[in-house]
Amino acid sequence: MADERKAKSDPVPLLEWAAAAFGLVMALALLAVLGWAIVHSGDDRVPVLEAHLEAVTATPGGQVAQIRVTNRSGQTAAAVQIEGKLGGEVASATIDYIPAHSEASAGLIFERDPRAGLELSVLGYELP
Repeated sequence: MADERKAKSDPVPLLEWAAAAFGLVMALALLAVLGWAIVHSGDDRVPVLEAHLEAVTATPGGQVAQIRVTNRSGQTAAAVQIEGKLGGEVASATIDYIPAHSEASAGLIFERDPRAGLELSVLGYELP
């Protein structure tokens, strides 16, 4: 009986209070971040896709234009179709998946050097 009274009257150690306060702050911070993400996501109804030439590599099969496609929206794009025109040559590629606010790469192959006069277009996409 004396042991039970002693256990009930012991004060809570300072380290225990500090750990509890830290846990509370972390839980509130997590809830704040999740709330912000919920409020600010889903505003974009369509992907905003931009394609640009990154580099050109000469290969035995032709000049490979390395293309980077940037998705500047909060909407994911799938089956993104890219087309490059260089004079009379046309090359195309499909990128399977570009998540929101990210980038993906593809390669287009031409007979001539695509650094001069390459026209890039994003032709279409699907919403996953």
